Amino acid sequence: MNHEPKVKTTGTWVDRFGALASGLCAAHCAICALAPALFAVAGLGALLSGEVELALTLVALGFGGATLMLSWREHRSAGVFSLLTLGMLGLMVSSALEMAGEHHDHHGEHVAAPQVPGERHVHGEEHGEEHGEEHGEALHTLGAGAGVLGGLLLCSGHVANFRAVRRRRQARCEAECEDS
Repeated sequence: MNHEPKVKTTGTWVDRFGALASGLCAAHCAICALAPALFAVAGLGALLSGEVELALTLVALGFGGATLMLSWREHRSAGVFSLLTLGMLGLMVSSALEMAGEHHDHHGEHVAAPQVPGERHVHGEEHGEEHGEEHGEALHTLGAGAGVLGGLLLCSGHVANFRAVRRRRQARCEAECEDS
């Protein structure tokens, strides 16, 4: 009679793909912040777009949310819950900072009401072009840092969740094997 525990695979694919998605999201944020020229040199400049960042973030958040819904009832691990939640919050903060940085970069292009009748006034001239670029760049850097940290936390949460579910299922199986 074989008493080896049989661990269900339901939900484990979510953790595996979730860890992959959040790891890719963290790597994407790091490369975009530290060496964006790598994408351009490799002919992958399109991966720097806000749409790609948003897509990666949404996929990682979807897997994180699915993991919480599928696994929380099974193991009720506060550590896993914290890692997944902090990772998801980090990715959301990253997206918000990135959007704010893009908005701030384009803010200087808006035409404000003229101070002198008949004279065109560009908002960026009032505050200085460098001022707007510095704020946009700072927000982008903070967003990239939050994305890397959030992606790594989320990836760690998936790995921790996978292990917690496996331990719980093995313990339950061993208890059932002892009873029979």
